[in-house]
This record gives sequence, C-alpha cells and structure tokens, in this order.
Amino acid sequence: MTVQAHISPARVGSLSLSRGDLGLFLLAGFAVAEQEPLTSSMTLGHVLDALGRQNLFLVFALYVAARRFLSSGKDLGLSRTDWALAAVGTVLFGIVCFTGVYQLAGLVLTLLLIPLRFTGARDKEFNSALLVCGALAINSFWGPLLFQTFTATIIGFDTTLLHWAYALLRPDIQQHGVTFQQANGFGIVVVGACSVFNSASVAFLAATAMTQLLKPGFGRRDIAVLLMVLASMIAINTGRLIVMGWGHEQFAFWHDGTGGLYISFGQTIVIAAVALLGARWAVKDRT
Repeated sequence: MTVQAHISPARVGSLSLSRGDLGLFLLAGFAVAEQEPLTSSMTLGHVLDALGRQNLFLVFALYVAARRFLSSGKDLGLSRTDWALAAVGTVLFGIVCFTGVYQLAGLVLTLLLIPLRFTGARDKEFNSALLVCGALAINSFWGPLLFQTFTATIIGFDTTLLHWAYALLRPDIQQHGVTFQQANGFGIVVVGACSVFNSASVAFLAATAMTQLLKPGFGRRDIAVLLMVLASMIAINTGRLIVMGWGHEQFAFWHDGTGGLYISFGQTIVIAAVALLGARWAVKDRT
C-alpha cells in the first residue's frame, strides 16, 4: 500500500519567505551592528541607559523601514541572489559586531542595498523601505565621513552665517578666523561639534522616514521637504551660536547648563514638526 503525503498550498505559502522578509532580516542585522559594543563591565542598567539614549529619529526610521518591508514582496520568493545576500549580510554584520567598529554598519548596509535595488520586480513598498535604509546608511556612515572630510569648508559656512548675524545684531563682536571675540576679551570658537552639518544626516533621515511613512515613493516635493528640514536645523544652530557668544552668562547657560537640553529638545520638536507638515504637503505631489 502506498501512502502519499499531502501538503496544502496554504501550508507551503506559510513556510515560504519573501523579499520583504529578506529586507527585515538585513534591517535587523544593521540595527544590531549599529549599536555600540558591549563590554564585560557594563551592567543591565548601562545597557538600558544606552538604549534610552538612542536617537529618536533613528528608531523612527527603523520602524518605517520595517513597516514597508512587512507590506512588500509577499508574492516574490527568494532567488539564489537573495539567499546569497542574506549570507553575505550575516557575515559582514557579524564582522562589524566582532570588531566593534559600529560605524561600518552603514557601509555594509549600502553594499547590500545596491543589489537589492536592481534585482527583482518593482515593488513600491519594498523600494520605499530601501529609501529609508539608504537614509539610515547616510546617517550611520556617509554623513559622518563627508563631515570629517570637509570639516574646514563646513565650519567656514557656519562662521559666515554667524558673521552676518553679528554684523547685524552685535557689531562689537569681531571675527578672527573661527573665533568671535568681544572687546572685554570674551569670545567663542566655532569647532566641528558646533556645526549644524554635524547633524545634517539626522535631518535627512527624519525627512525621508516621515515622507515614506505617509506614502511610498519619492517626488519633487520630497526634495523641498529635505531642504526645509535642513534650513530649520541651520536656523536653530545659528541662533544657538549667536546667544552663546553674547556673553559669559549666556554661554554658561546655553552650552554648559540646562539651555543645552532645551536646544536639543526644541530641535527635535521642530524637526519632527517640519518633517511631518512637509511630508503631508509632499504626498499631494504623489497622489
């Protein structure tokens, strides 16, 4: 007597993996590799504190990318190329975690995004997730790399804006290179950590994630939204530099005191608001 096994089509479908699942797997690998390495001296409290200090826009972008991956590629099985990418991603992200050079997670993600983008069928949800992943890679690796490469040029842009502002508001504050000094000897020095472009990739990440949350795709208005978010950050950062150079008390409050927390919180609210309003406006261009 012959016994034939029967597997229902629904059962087979439930066991299959899609390209969306592949994207989720690689996104999870990036999220793990992106974290600063743990040490034996770290306690659970240290780990929870580190997680709590994560950039809110980074967490938000991870959520948006995961959401788009979950909605994509349901009818697309994995090809041999996809399985190879999963294996390569596992090895490369594992190397990043082992070496502790977490900044390289963005480089690995970039290398994986290129074949993902140019292989397989066109899926709006999947490509939307890839856009957010690209912004994550820029925030993690390419943005900091460009900033370190062109630090002098970028600081020159910041000092030019500050020079114009002081010429209008405080002509008594004189510029000497990257130093802005008053007659009484007090002054501030603009360094890389003070530059708005130190956080420009965060603005790009926030705007991209917000637009892709509302509707997949990228239109002409999305570029305008990116510029609006960046302009908002430039305005806030220039304003912060202006008040810090106003006098000793202002510097102590806005740089070393609680004013720094106010700036950080306010910047987060402004970026989120501009990105949301801009994204709603940009969606109309894609409807």
